[in-house]
Amino acid sequence: THAEIVELLNTKSELSAKKKDGHRRPPFDATSTLDRKQLVETIVHAADLSGQCMDKYYALESGKMIMMEFHRQHLREVAEDLPITPFMANLHTPLEQARCQLGFLVYVVAPLWRAMA
Repeated sequence: THAEIVELLNTKSELSAKKKDGHRRPPFDATSTLDRKQLVETIVHAADLSGQCMDKYYALESGKMIMMEFHRQHLREVAEDLPITPFMANLHTPLEQARCQLGFLVYVVAPLWRAMA
């Protein structure tokens, strides 16, 4: 999950900061199959969430498509009497779309990119 990836990166970063013989060790071990797999999964996940890092046109268009998808999911939840996903309600209004995008950037994208740095 996203939270597990962020936690993994933070843990790896903390461990790599501990110097051994005055040298900082890399966070991922190139000889470890598990480390290579985790690094690839992390990069793919970051790329999947990178729409808002693209040029303005692409960022706006991808954001609109995601908001439409979430709005349709909300309508389906209502129609099928399912539990409502709170952040997906009212995404037909520009203000709620902006709030949703800001929350995505602050609570999802920023922690991942900080951990990757």
